[in-house]
Amino acid sequence: MLIFLNFFLIAMNSSSAVPFTTMLGLFALWLLLAAPLCFVGAYFGFKQERTEQPVRTNQIPRQIPTQVRRKTMLHLFMHIYRFSTSDLSRRSSWAVSFPLVPSSSSCTLS
Repeated sequence: MLIFLNFFLIAMNSSSAVPFTTMLGLFALWLLLAAPLCFVGAYFGFKQERTEQPVRTNQIPRQIPTQVRRKTMLHLFMHIYRFSTSDLSRRSSWAVSFPLVPSSSSCTLS
């Protein structure tokens, strides 16, 4: 997909286009390095003997209880609460820039 979109950028003479030789070099690195290493790793992985698990699994499947719908409502509330607190922080930053209390330079203490 990147190569396909990059051809449009090259056609438009865009400065953000990746040079074709760089794309060709990346493809060559993948073809000559990553792909063979993948096959070598798969060969050695299949050649190795299977590992035995240190525990026994139970043959009787256990019952999984149904989920409570209360959790979905809790998640919805948590998301709404998160956005409401970000709105409060935005309002508090507005209040800091326009304070209701006069500045200390205009107040005289005796």
